[in-house]
Amino acid sequence: MNTLIDIKNRIKGSKLWTQGGITRVYLPYRINRQNIRTDCYFEIINDKLELLVKVRSLLWNVNPNWCDLQAEALKENIQKQYYEIIHDCEKKRRKVPLHIRLRDDTEPVSQGSMPHQVAALKFLCSMKVSAYFGDTGVGKTKVAIDLATSRFVAGKIRKVMVFCPVSTIENFKIEVNLFSRFPKLVWQYFGIESMSMSDATYLEALNEINNATMIIIDESHLVKGVRAVRSERIKEVCDRCTYKLVMTGTPTTDNVHDLYMQYSMLSELITECKSWVKFAEQFLILGGWDSEQIVGHKNLEYLASLIEPYTYQTLKKECLSLPEKSFQTFTCRLTANQEHYYFHLKRKLLEIIEDTKDDNLRSETVFLYLTRLQQVTCGYIRHEDGTFEYIGTNKFDLIDHYIDIHKQTIFFCKYIFEVDLLIEYLGAENCVEFTGRNRTSRYENLKLFSEGKKSYFVATMSSGGTGLNGLQHCNQLVFFSNSFKYSERKHSIGRIDREGQKNQMSIIDLITSAGIDWKIMKNLSRKRDLSDEIRRLIDDKIKLREYIQSI
Repeated sequence: MNTLIDIKNRIKGSKLWTQGGITRVYLPYRINRQNIRTDCYFEIINDKLELLVKVRSLLWNVNPNWCDLQAEALKENIQKQYYEIIHDCEKKRRKVPLHIRLRDDTEPVSQGSMPHQVAALKFLCSMKVSAYFGDTGVGKTKVAIDLATSRFVAGKIRKVMVFCPVSTIENFKIEVNLFSRFPKLVWQYFGIESMSMSDATYLEALNEINNATMIIIDESHLVKGVRAVRSERIKEVCDRCTYKLVMTGTPTTDNVHDLYMQYSMLSELITECKSWVKFAEQFLILGGWDSEQIVGHKNLEYLASLIEPYTYQTLKKECLSLPEKSFQTFTCRLTANQEHYYFHLKRKLLEIIEDTKDDNLRSETVFLYLTRLQQVTCGYIRHEDGTFEYIGTNKFDLIDHYIDIHKQTIFFCKYIFEVDLLIEYLGAENCVEFTGRNRTSRYENLKLFSEGKKSYFVATMSSGGTGLNGLQHCNQLVFFSNSFKYSERKHSIGRIDREGQKNQMSIIDLITSAGIDWKIMKNLSRKRDLSDEIRRLIDDKIKLREYIQSI
């Protein structure tokens, strides 16, 4: 605000304008042509002093490209004319520490919140940008909705743009309908995956964003990839507004370098690193293949001090009193078909490791074969032509002997073909499916399960394991198979380990005697991803061979 007042006082004929939480300094510049409207103004967007010029015609026969060219030419002229003033005002503003420039004074507005949610909201209302890291089940979504409501009531925003996994959009809408009390506050939803897969979705987000918009990125760990298209595009959208919130239960699924992109979405100035290369130099130790593998970290205390003013964390154990969880693992042998294909794939992977030169051995190749080995233990073989063949599994014997099928039960699988196997085995009339292939009906299915009209909830972890509410009435959860990623397992358990759970929870894993299943379980118990272990071994072929032989 002080910067804009300074500019107003130094540019003759300029006018200060404030409305709906937006403050601008309009300049007395116009295109000298009838039926042409020109807006030239300074505004602070994303903690940057921005000059914006818009030219539009009231006539239908004027080419829009002409308007854009005129706006670009006028903007260039103004920047040249006022370069010294712009530079001087921005230099003066930047002398104020970032955490002070990004402070906010929004009055919290909430209703029916738990004490830990009230505390979180109070913190988030004090900063224009924030990272809210809370365990699954602590009610992060309600806090985010209350934050948007508070800013709307204060006249600082008119719209909220939510980026979240496609599988959770409907659930987020349900929460908004439940907790948002102002119909005039506009909510828009964009799937995180869609931002890379759909140019139309990306362009829509760019066209819709403005400085009266607040951005919420739910499950922000999904945009941690520095070079991922989705990350680059969402950051481009984020750079066009001031109020932003990222939130997740697993901010670091690999290690602290996962934080770089999430905080860059808020402001690239927070970590004092405007590029990934600079971040790597400052906080990472690189080595391994081509010196591009992350083998360690440094200056972590300094990094923590940089992100601390913008970060709020809620731990489930500190704010909720939930029943205990019991964990059980039941094991079955491979079928003869499974053993045949399993050892065939294992021998082939060992041959590849032996025949490939050290510099050419890629972790992606190893991951591909580990995935195919796990598919075999799940009951299917993927042939070279891409087709799948069912080769049997003894896991259904484990269900018969160890699972209380008279209780409502949640089944999580890694692969869609397992969902089909379970639904056929348990009876389609008893099951609801929640996967990526039934997006239009899966929330109706969830309702049937929540109301007790169906006995079994069968889902893939990628669809039903993240951001889903309404399962906490059930206390028996079965992993028919597991993911390589600890974060997916943690989020899946969080579907029942949350506010509203009244009974002791039973978490059951069904695995085979194959080594790959035991390696996955070992890594998950240590809260690690299997991929991390492979990356550490990829540069030592002897240890990698020993590892593969052990599975």
